[in-house]
Amino acid sequence: MSFLFERSQGAQHQYGETRTLLFLGETGSGKSALCNAFSRPLDKLTERFPESSDQTIGINTKPIMKYANFLGSTDKPAKFIDTVGFENTTSTMAKTAIAELIWSLKEFCDRIHLFAIVVASPKRIGASLKQTIELFVGMFGKELFWKNAVLIFTNHQQSDEQIRRRSKRTGDEKLILDFNSKIRSEFDLNGDVSTFIIDAHFDSTKPDERVRFLNSAILLYEILLRSHGANVSDVQRVVDIYGQGLQDELRRQAEELETRREQIREMQREVEELRQQRVQNEEMCVNIRREIEISKELLLGTAIGASVILGLVVGVPVATAAFASPATNAKLAEIATSATLIAGKAIYKATMDKLSLT
Repeated sequence: MSFLFERSQGAQHQYGETRTLLFLGETGSGKSALCNAFSRPLDKLTERFPESSDQTIGINTKPIMKYANFLGSTDKPAKFIDTVGFENTTSTMAKTAIAELIWSLKEFCDRIHLFAIVVASPKRIGASLKQTIELFVGMFGKELFWKNAVLIFTNHQQSDEQIRRRSKRTGDEKLILDFNSKIRSEFDLNGDVSTFIIDAHFDSTKPDERVRFLNSAILLYEILLRSHGANVSDVQRVVDIYGQGLQDELRRQAEELETRREQIREMQREVEELRQQRVQNEEMCVNIRREIEISKELLLGTAIGASVILGLVVGVPVATAAFASPATNAKLAEIATSATLIAGKAIYKATMDKLSLT
């Protein structure tokens, strides 16, 4: 119950505050393609931002958040949030997705610096786009949302040839003016919204397309830097709009979150117990090794002592045996044998006593 996380390969943030850019719009509008284009260097076209929508059901309850450097620049740390497309915000599935989005934002974000409204076809404001915008207006309030929002048109190639062709009909500037007029009328706004035409699928090998994409991306990042943004703590207000069903879903997800946290705490306790047990086992092994060394030293000392005794008992009689009678030699041999047995018993007893003590 959270964001699906992605981290751009080689993302290293060295300077400044991480700026958060949230993309919203209809399913298939190009949100993921823009996230992919902005979150990697221009010469690395292989990295792809995962899709946040499921075309089979029209909605996915997992928004996607990615930490990356804007256009690969280490002095431009950024956080990209690709939200799901809501086809019907009043359905049970949509309420679950909305609750998921709310909890994800509250858990992993402090502030949204810029809302990018992504539009594939700026000829009309579809019902899905209208509902999605109303959802975020409900989350953050009308003034705060529109103050930190931009429009991005994605389905317009930016080659010289394509721009000339469009200029013969309406032209890009008129396209921007006409759609802003519709936005002002639909959402009762007093002024226009900053608008970009950005081809997320531009051909980086063509200088005209590459330059236009880069210029638009730099202008967008400058707005992202200047934007004060919206505090995510304000997101709770949307609950009042969608009623009891959303409140129940939020409560359920809160309970699920607490259950997972308790599971994590229990795992941490088990890890600590295992760590303490390992320490005790290591201490026990050290003590056993110490006792073994002491036993070895004791056995060695006992053996040396026995050798001395045997030398005294056996060596002296043997030294005098050459001058003794046969009867005396027999007696000396008996004494030596007896001394050997006594010394062996002494070694055995000392060893057993020491081992019993350990």
